[in-house]
Amino acid sequence: MHPNGFTNRTASKNWTNIQTIHGRPLLILASLWLLARLLPFTGLLPLAALADTAFLCWLTYEITRLVIKAKKWNQSAIGGKIALLIPANIVFYTHGNSKFGFLKIHNSLIFK
Repeated sequence: MHPNGFTNRTASKNWTNIQTIHGRPLLILASLWLLARLLPFTGLLPLAALADTAFLCWLTYEITRLVIKAKKWNQSAIGGKIALLIPANIVFYTHGNSKFGFLKIHNSLIFK
């Protein structure tokens, strides 16, 4: 299981005693994570970047929502740390001189 899956499904519920996302929303969140891992192999790196960033944004929202709702302020660092991954993720995917510089360089190295 992915660490963020553990954080969202198990640990968050234990900290807050509030039901975490389940059903269709959890399926969509997990699908975003999976797409972000599989799309680079298809050459669709901008879509992978979008899926990866959307996953992190949604995960940050869900964790933060639970912390605020339960008023478990001592757990707020978890949402903050995941939120810090969002700009790092964007920089990772867009590094370079052009709009998607890293994506173009990475794509040319793998898919010749």
